Amino acid sequence: MSDTSPKFPRSPDVVVATLTELFKHQKNNAVCEVLENANTRIEVTGYDNLAGGQYYFTLFLELPLNLFARVEAEVSRLEKLIANKLPTILRNPGNMWLREVAISPILEEPKRSAAPKVAPVDVEHLWKPGMLRLFLSHISAEKAGVSKLKLVLLNWGVDSFVAHEDIEPNQVWQTEIELALKSMHALAALLTPGFHESKWTD
Repeated sequence: MSDTSPKFPRSPDVVVATLTELFKHQKNNAVCEVLENANTRIEVTGYDNLAGGQYYFTLFLELPLNLFARVEAEVSRLEKLIANKLPTILRNPGNMWLREVAISPILEEPKRSAAPKVAPVDVEHLWKPGMLRLFLSHISAEKAGVSKLKLVLLNWGVDSFVAHEDIEPNQVWQTEIELALKSMHALAALLTPGFHESKWTD
């Protein structure tokens, strides 16, 4: 409908508050939970030319996704149950009829990852396929022990990236480390003496 469409004479907050109180007195807690947690609005959803023009409105109830998931199977029944009460609380509507209820979930924004995605082809040289990817962070003095640990972990289906520390690592090595960090499944920091003093491990 356009911006010039008429507005329903009662606000959605008043309508929903009245419905909530009515259902509370009737001990219908499930409907009360829906009404109390919904984002509400009333919009024109129909018109006909009968008797000088009749406008038909719908009460929209948008629910948090966790609540909608619990009541999804009952949505049609709940819509009818609430809609059946509208004529009871809204007498003498004139040419404006609120007679439908629509329950839907509040739409979720897509979850954004802070780290940019890495193409599989860019990291396939770093990891063995089909294994858990474990980034082992350690200082250079522990290289020998960490290399042995890497071999042992292979027996358990874990492929480890061993981040050897250099005092002045070159750009290629730093890029490899960043790729491994972005594509790992887990990280293990080996907190041996000297770990916190290293600008790379800490």
